Amino acid sequence: MSYRNTNFCRFLSYNSAQDTNVTGNGTVYTIIFDTEVFNYLGAYNNSTGVFTAPETGLYLFCGHIASSGYATTNSPILLELVTTLRTFRLFYSTGVNLIPTAYGMPFAVLCNMTAGNTASIVLTVSGSVMDAVDVDGAASPITYFSGKQVI
Repeated sequence: MSYRNTNFCRFLSYNSAQDTNVTGNGTVYTIIFDTEVFNYLGAYNNSTGVFTAPETGLYLFCGHIASSGYATTNSPILLELVTTLRTFRLFYSTGVNLIPTAYGMPFAVLCNMTAGNTASIVLTVSGSVMDAVDVDGAASPITYFSGKQVI
């Protein structure tokens, strides 16, 4: 078996500024991680938020989404890794009688991809009468998306 570690695709991008009022009443929001730390093989597009697999293989995607601005208790939160082949869903809830000032959602998913398949991160928050939830960003990575081809 031959491994081409020097050529394997890998990237790390993060949200450098707060995306304000992007979801809250069920609006689906694709997060665009605009600042690249590294992007070997250029597979992540930091203007669209979409990763495109340069070759068929097994990929590990990890990250953390920080959000804030929750206006109601018991807000259902849906974080998704949407790929061409399938969607991986992570459910969170702010809980009854709890309105957090910020909410952190880590994720890690190992999935197979065919060359040309895409992956992106989508956040949907429900339970509010308006879009009041922000996706947090800063000069250092607090909301980030990374991926690596493992085989």
